Amino acid sequence: MVHIKDLTLDNQKVTDLFEEIRNGNTILFLGAGASVTDEKIYLSSQLIKYYRDIQNISYDTNDIVDFVDKIFSSPKYQRSDFDSKVSTFLRKLNVQDYHKILTDIPWNSVLTTNVDLLIENAFEKEGKLETLNVIRNKQELLTPKLSNDLKYIKLHGCISDLGKYPIAFSSRDFEECKKYHKHIFKTIIQASYRVKIIFIGYSFKDEFGKRFLDYATQELGNREIFLIDPFLTDEFDVNFYWSKNINVVNAFTKNFFELYSSWFLTNNKLIVDRKHNIFNLHDSFKINSYLQHQLSPFLLPLNESYFQKEISSKEYYLGIEPDYGIVNKNYDIIKEKKLKDTIEFIEQKFESQGDLYPLIFLKGSYGTGKTTFTYRVIKELTGNDSNILAFHLTDLKKYSEAFINQLIISLTGLKKLIFFSDHSEIDSNFKAIRNIRGSLSSNQYPDKKIIFLQAIRENTLEKFKKFHNPDLIEYNIDNELNREELSKLVDKYYNDGLIKYKDAKEKNEILLQIKSLFGSNDQYLFLLKFIDNGNHKKSLLKTYNDLSEDMQKAFLYTSLSYRYGIPMPSGLLQKMLSLDWNNFITDVVKTEGFGILIQEKLKPDHYLLPDLYFKIKHPIIADILLNEKTKDSKQLFLLYRKLINSLETNEISCYVANNLLRSLGLEKTFDKSNINLLYDEAYKILSDFSHFCLSYSVNLQHRNTEKELLFALKIVNDLDEYKDNSFSRNSRIVHRKAVLNRELSKYYHKDSEVEKSKDYFDEALDLFEVKLSLDPTTIHSYKDLIGMLISTLKNWEDKLSDTEKVKIEIRIKELFTKAKTNLQEGLNNISRLETQFVKLIGDVSVIKERMDNLMENVDTKPYALLLKYELFKIKPILLIPMPEESEIIDELSNYDYCFEVAKFLFSYYGERLNIYNYRIKFFKLVKDNKSLIDYEKLDYYFYTFIANALSHMMQDAWDSINSIRKEFPYSVYKKQYYWLEQDSNLTREFTGKIVKNGNDYLMLKINEMGGNLKTKINMKKYQNLEFTKTYKANLYFTFTGIWAEILE
Repeated sequence: MVHIKDLTLDNQKVTDLFEEIRNGNTILFLGAGASVTDEKIYLSSQLIKYYRDIQNISYDTNDIVDFVDKIFSSPKYQRSDFDSKVSTFLRKLNVQDYHKILTDIPWNSVLTTNVDLLIENAFEKEGKLETLNVIRNKQELLTPKLSNDLKYIKLHGCISDLGKYPIAFSSRDFEECKKYHKHIFKTIIQASYRVKIIFIGYSFKDEFGKRFLDYATQELGNREIFLIDPFLTDEFDVNFYWSKNINVVNAFTKNFFELYSSWFLTNNKLIVDRKHNIFNLHDSFKINSYLQHQLSPFLLPLNESYFQKEISSKEYYLGIEPDYGIVNKNYDIIKEKKLKDTIEFIEQKFESQGDLYPLIFLKGSYGTGKTTFTYRVIKELTGNDSNILAFHLTDLKKYSEAFINQLIISLTGLKKLIFFSDHSEIDSNFKAIRNIRGSLSSNQYPDKKIIFLQAIRENTLEKFKKFHNPDLIEYNIDNELNREELSKLVDKYYNDGLIKYKDAKEKNEILLQIKSLFGSNDQYLFLLKFIDNGNHKKSLLKTYNDLSEDMQKAFLYTSLSYRYGIPMPSGLLQKMLSLDWNNFITDVVKTEGFGILIQEKLKPDHYLLPDLYFKIKHPIIADILLNEKTKDSKQLFLLYRKLINSLETNEISCYVANNLLRSLGLEKTFDKSNINLLYDEAYKILSDFSHFCLSYSVNLQHRNTEKELLFALKIVNDLDEYKDNSFSRNSRIVHRKAVLNRELSKYYHKDSEVEKSKDYFDEALDLFEVKLSLDPTTIHSYKDLIGMLISTLKNWEDKLSDTEKVKIEIRIKELFTKAKTNLQEGLNNISRLETQFVKLIGDVSVIKERMDNLMENVDTKPYALLLKYELFKIKPILLIPMPEESEIIDELSNYDYCFEVAKFLFSYYGERLNIYNYRIKFFKLVKDNKSLIDYEKLDYYFYTFIANALSHMMQDAWDSINSIRKEFPYSVYKKQYYWLEQDSNLTREFTGKIVKNGNDYLMLKINEMGGNLKTKINMKKYQNLEFTKTYKANLYFTFTGIWAEILE
């Protein structure tokens, strides 16, 4: 028990607690006592008194919940008036010095039952508000916060907006908050035993505070708590709370913070790794401390200073998962020829980059050292060229594009970057690395060549390719060790006592046996066969059997997830073991795992994710154990069912469930009915998490029954909070809804329920259009929509008028054009669809016939004119007499009330904005057809950017570019839209001087624009430009700005 009666620096218990606070290992709960100032006190009892005095209320109680429940059950009093008065009272509070001290402390996270703005104001006064991430309701909690900034979680609402964040005082209020609070506490309890929990400002004389403390300690599951309370001094009270694992510290809030500040000033060592700076790069490249802080949770440099685990050579040869330190220490066997070929292949990919940065998968068989070989490739590449740096993306759940972007820009002068991430076999990681590649590619860094490098099992890659159809580069690194390399490997095992031979003859026999059995390729199977005279597997099982019962279970449960590379969160393991927190620490966390059950301890950060995970030494060992310790698939299924039912309602459970269930499905571990049952049971726990709900809806969809399809649609509908505002929605949710409506349409069409089928079909078509407008840069936005439209022409042909058919055909052709312009991946799918479409609609003679028929009717003439323009472009000889292009455009402009014509003219004018008359018409067209902005938002921003630049309205132009980067971060404009002379087809020639921007990028300062225009330069293409020299250039527009094409 810890009972700190005297808060002094002579007390070792005090300084130990301060040490944990300083090291960022503390979660802080703030109660009303932390809002006490030198002016007025606004504890709940005082708030009751002030309001009673104002309203002349006779009912007397110090319990604010009781007061609010009873007083506002009477129609005489209005709850909104009470909340407004409370807000007015609390806004009078002023920041105290101890609040400023609080802003300097590296809390793991801060939670509060206070509804005032004192902490926000304190951070603002200290100039640190941008480092505070305030969370005030369930929606904000469940929205990913991709930064390593302090999370300040307000549990009972906030006076900043009484409508959006209503303050909780009544029993009904707390009932409505219950789900939000459950989410918070299920998130908090993921933290390991190293993270301390402190309650400050809670008084047991205050009923409100006492009620919350009782509730919180129950939800925290017997976690150790420090309670700062100056009045809780009675020995019986202290012993009572100690029995609940609560340690009492007798101190006022103000005194506690002031003493901590005094202690810190005399013990102000930097809170950094005391061994070395993990971002120690070449002397030429520096990363500031703030950026290091933001990057370190998910990124490490791969170099000689790599922050490595202490892995001995023997541990490595016995199968522990490698890190970059393995190749730094030269434990690996270098496959000279394969290494040389792989490096040449990667260097060639560096030099032949297009718009999309290469994503290279080094693939190989199971247990052949793919990750170690990839590390060796990186070491050789970076060692041979000082212009290459490599970084390891260690945790893609915490990835932040903003900070990676800052990193890339800050590496001035660097020419080449490699980003490596492991555990590619995890489904979410495979998707995430492709998204990261897409977003960084869209930034079009003018001086950097970037490659993404992955190691992956060959059969897993094939499964992912089947499901995701990715645009990636594969390179097989399987390679037999030659005699000399194999001999070196056997020598290394011999030197570590892992293999025995008496003389050269015995060694030679071993080499021949390896060659015969394994082809010198599968290094890990070789280990299992030969190490300890073939007893390595028996040795592993003996180690397992020597563990305690709880540790055996911990090993077995961890193997369930880690066989797929998914680490086991400590909170989940604790729940599976049915141990309370203290016993879990004693019997598992602090018990020896004999090198096969490994703990991964992360530095606590602000992502509200676990800082302690359990792993098995290698996924192969997890497989071996499960195969040995489970009799059949039925027993294995029961273990997975236990795991699923032990999940908590938090983000890491969502991550585990999604990836685990996906892996079980891909590997076909169980039949579909069992996989479906696991999904159903996971949904009961994770129904509030959109990521899991979307995955679950896919599972329900594949069951393909009416009941399951309708249920899936209901789940996704419930997620779609902006369904009444189509163009402010989540594109993934919209896409899922569209797919489910399409599948329901198919289902009812098969059952001949034609009208019902048509309703779902039309809804799906509308949703696919919305998806495209929200996300015009991914293949899913085009493939499904085009497929639906082609399906309409095929399946509903007899119900379509000629006008409807033409509308659909025009739309499909527009989509093919947009897809070829905007897509970075999936163009092979578009080509297949285009071939299918061309066969369906026939040749130009069919178009001519349809045009003639439509031209006869005034209502269909706009569509006839669109067909006429198409014929003019592909076979004008069919048009008699042959018109001028401008004649067709002028005639079409008379029909811009027709949406298809308006969209056509939008693109036509947009592609010719150098013509002054078309610029005017473009803006008028958009003004008269506001819906164009929603349907064509990306192109609208781009065209307005160009139009404003051509009109020399540069600030408006940059505003449009900023909108593109903010709303469409993955977009890449693959064509070059040149700055032409006004009312001419000639490319305008500019002159400018080479200057540098704040990041030392070279830019061209255009003379004709009075120095107001500085354009980007592709420094990878123009490497010998002279600073301050004047050059001639053409300019072109992209989604990232204006670029110069140097002419000399």
